[in-house]
Amino acid sequence: MDTVGHQGSVALLDDNTPITSAMLTEPTGHVVTLPKTITSLLKKAGWCIEDIDLVAVTLGPGSFTGLRIALGVAKGLVLGQDVNVVGISTLDVVAAGSGAKKSGDLVATILDARRKEIYFGLYKLSAYCLPEAINEPFIADPLSLSQELAADPSIISTTQLFMNGSGLGPYNTLFKEALGERFKPTPEEGWNPDPFLLGKLALHKFTLHGGDSGASLNPLYLRRPDAVIKKMVL
Repeated sequence: MDTVGHQGSVALLDDNTPITSAMLTEPTGHVVTLPKTITSLLKKAGWCIEDIDLVAVTLGPGSFTGLRIALGVAKGLVLGQDVNVVGISTLDVVAAGSGAKKSGDLVATILDARRKEIYFGLYKLSAYCLPEAINEPFIADPLSLSQELAADPSIISTTQLFMNGSGLGPYNTLFKEALGERFKPTPEEGWNPDPFLLGKLALHKFTLHGGDSGASLNPLYLRRPDAVIKKMVL
């Protein structure tokens, strides 16, 4: 399940085999459409909720409200159905959809954070051709980041840097000018998190490390909320 952005998504997988999926695009919002979509997909697959063994959910960064919708449903399933849950960074999922194919390929994920900022993560494909984070994700100024990437020795030494994410919309030209022929952007249809890739990453993580605790599964914000309760001092 992913409800981080304007367009959310849900998918069912049987191990790594995709079964069915749906986009969440209705104007009523993810909080209304997500439960209905889950029920519809289960019915389409001939499954019931008790057939689910593992729930995969994106953790962000992204919309403050959107992040909590899928997380809330995931935690409810953990408590109500006693299923396993795995949280995956949205940046990781988008990196997996970059088009990079070979072990060792470098991938940068840039998500539009609004306010002329982007969420950023840098990855190298593992032996399983899955993205492994090189740095902790952070929020950045696009111009400064493009200049830093252009001067980074690890990027200078490579022939291509695959880039994916909604930040390519407003800042495609900026990174193209900074990186030159190394810049390998993903087409727009690949910018949103792919729910099947989310499932694949979650299953891989679960196989290696087991599930996450529903109680400790928290959203990854990277930015303080606009509305902060002021602390009163007596």
